[in-house]
Amino acid sequence: MIHVELSAALVTLFEEQFLKPANELFESGKIGNPTDYDSDSVEAIAIRGEHRKTLINFGRGDFKNSVEGIKPEQLVDLYCYYYFQMHFSSSYAFYANQSGFLHLFVKDRNVLFIDIGCGPFTSGLAFNQWVARFAKSSNCKIDYFGADTSKSMLKKSADVIENIPDYFYNSGWASSDKNTLFAPEQKPTDEYLKNRVVIINFSYVFGSDTLTVPEMVEFTNKVVNQYCTAANEKTFQCIILQQNPDYESLNKKWTDYKMQLKQFTSAKGYPQLLYFSFDDLFGNFGADVPEFNVKCDVMVLK
Repeated sequence: MIHVELSAALVTLFEEQFLKPANELFESGKIGNPTDYDSDSVEAIAIRGEHRKTLINFGRGDFKNSVEGIKPEQLVDLYCYYYFQMHFSSSYAFYANQSGFLHLFVKDRNVLFIDIGCGPFTSGLAFNQWVARFAKSSNCKIDYFGADTSKSMLKKSADVIENIPDYFYNSGWASSDKNTLFAPEQKPTDEYLKNRVVIINFSYVFGSDTLTVPEMVEFTNKVVNQYCTAANEKTFQCIILQQNPDYESLNKKWTDYKMQLKQFTSAKGYPQLLYFSFDDLFGNFGADVPEFNVKCDVMVLK
């Protein structure tokens, strides 16, 4: 069990970026307010359950269209209120659990962190915090690229990035179309490719109703083809990090993706269940220190 603690600076960030907007939505009267009741009361539990199920589909909504009169940016605020800390904690625990491997992977390298389904910078922030704790002295330069089909998610991501107390990415940008990574103006130079490694991150993505496996396989192959060239083929490395709830129905697409991805194989010891906990900042999970597990996989080039 890995327990994820928030620094005072992150607590402030979470309160300003996630708690405050959610409270404003609750106080508007447009939806039920769980904070009107004790957090473990029947009423509060029912309201939270209704929000999760009806408005944000347990975090799997598309966040591009209004739901029952609630605008996409408000739905994103609800998602962050209910799920950001949980998903941030699982991502951070995932990276921390393989710190030795990751540290060796990024040490003295130029890193491109590709975050598919980046949401409001959840895994981006978790990886940033992992670097701050475990790899600050590793002499690596990390570029970040996030992709999410929801522009409201990308706007929230930009707000989070703007307020991060310690930002360790060398550069960063995001798009609603992951294939902008392959636009002609993004073609990497030989200098950019020098000593380059790539991390493709999938956090709670393969449970999506709209994700198509062949499209994601094609995208992954294009990443390898773009960043592994004659200029760096002897030193290039790429890994894929994936996490999802441990439900067979939510992992079928991941299983299909792995079968179709011929260049990669799971690293030794993976897939595996990772157990993590955190101090529930907003009182959303019925326990002061909720405990969860997540199914993780690490894939490496053959």
